[in-house]
Amino acid sequence: MSMLKTECSHVDQIVEGMQPRATLCEECGSEGPLRFCATCGYVGC
Repeated sequence: MSMLKTECSHVDQIVEGMQPRATLCEECGSEGPLRFCATCGYVGC
């Protein structure tokens, strides 16, 4: 299930221009599918 911005409780914390910290999952090294945190740059499965 995908989450719309209007449903996210962290919308006010999004950092404009935030870039992913990695190109692979930071925990297991998987190439995808990945998710990206727009507040800290974390990349994970």
